[in-house]
Amino acid sequence: MRFKFTHRQPWPLWLKIFAALVCAMLLVTSLAVQLDNRVRVQQLNDELTQRSFLILKLISAGAQELIIVEDVPMLDSLVSETSALDPDLNSILITNESGQEMSYWSRHDETPSPSIYTFEQSIEYEGEHFGNVKAQWDPIGLSEKVDKRLSRGRQTLILSLLALTSVILVLLHIFIASPLNKLTQRLRSFSDKLPD
Repeated sequence: MRFKFTHRQPWPLWLKIFAALVCAMLLVTSLAVQLDNRVRVQQLNDELTQRSFLILKLISAGAQELIIVEDVPMLDSLVSETSALDPDLNSILITNESGQEMSYWSRHDETPSPSIYTFEQSIEYEGEHFGNVKAQWDPIGLSEKVDKRLSRGRQTLILSLLALTSVILVLLHIFIASPLNKLTQRLRSFSDKLPD
């Protein structure tokens, strides 16, 4: 029994270049998407931290005197007005120096997600501790905004890479593949003219 080996034609140069560029584009795109996800998480954390810091500072500044004089109705009003500033705010708790609740607000109409962030600010004046402000944020709304922003960025990146790959393919075809094909055809025609 004899095995017969057939020689397969190698891929044309333009197809090899096209396959290499598509593989490179897919690799770069997957790496860019992974980097993009890391950036998304960092952006979300940074923005949430900044917003929470500003809200807690606002509440702490307004609540300092109200906690000292124990004006609960004014604390409730402050908390209610502050909660309207941030739709991602889930709850606010203000306690006095002994840890007793003085004011509490919560967004009861929604069930909290598992990704609740909690921040706490101590209320102090001239080194003396008067209480704490504790706030919880649900970053779903903020996450959706960041996702939309990054989705547009991903689409732009993919389209840019696709356009760059197309331009490179056209240039490679014009400057390399086409002259090589012409040279190959000339050599074949020349070899066909040679006597055996």
